[in-house]
Amino acid sequence: MVAVSLQCYPAGAEEVIATVAPSTISIGSNYSGGSIVVFGAIAHNQPSRSYDAVVVVTGPRQDLLVRRKERVLGVWVNRRSRTFADVPSFLAVFANRPFGTIASVDTLLQHRIGLKHSVFADKTVDEDDPFATNLIRTRIDESLYIEQPKGVSFVSPAVFRVEIPLPKRALIGAYDVVLEIFAGGAPVAQTRSTFNVEKVGVAQFVATASINYSLIYGLATMGMALLTGWIASIAFRRG
Repeated sequence: MVAVSLQCYPAGAEEVIATVAPSTISIGSNYSGGSIVVFGAIAHNQPSRSYDAVVVVTGPRQDLLVRRKERVLGVWVNRRSRTFADVPSFLAVFANRPFGTIASVDTLLQHRIGLKHSVFADKTVDEDDPFATNLIRTRIDESLYIEQPKGVSFVSPAVFRVEIPLPKRALIGAYDVVLEIFAGGAPVAQTRSTFNVEKVGVAQFVATASINYSLIYGLATMGMALLTGWIASIAFRRG
């Protein structure tokens, strides 16, 4: 299955058509990561123009607590913390060449292109804030934030593709895909599509039970932990 979206931006100029495949990523008990492929085609393209493409994939947003460790009496401890609201659980920013060669810094900032411009919905967050820096660095290490300035490949002057990897820890929910086309440093077209990440099989049953039957789920989990501990204690005594 694929998802197709068409939008004109601005009116009367180029248009971009996006295809996202697959439209659904199924996460089962043996899921170890996957990927989606985004294809784009520029309609009403002008042969005299050279185009650039930026693809941004944003996962479900969440509030994240970031702790900062400090050295106290020779021991590293969590001393301070900060909560960032409405932060993407997953963020991938891809382009066909370095962002700074596609548009000016002001244009990139205005269109929220690049990790440092896209992460925080709250524009008052200082990009040099050590908590913000630590959040982005940690998410990059976990493969939850990705930035590849040469990740988009043009297969013809008006057709391009990009493969977006999804890590094992990808959250379930709807993922937003934005394609933006630039020419001469200015945006000329944009389109949006979506795909879904959902749990199946045992993983889906566990997730549903934890939400809809939280008390029973909690008691069952505690019972299993106690049973496992009891069996382990017997095994160790016999050994």
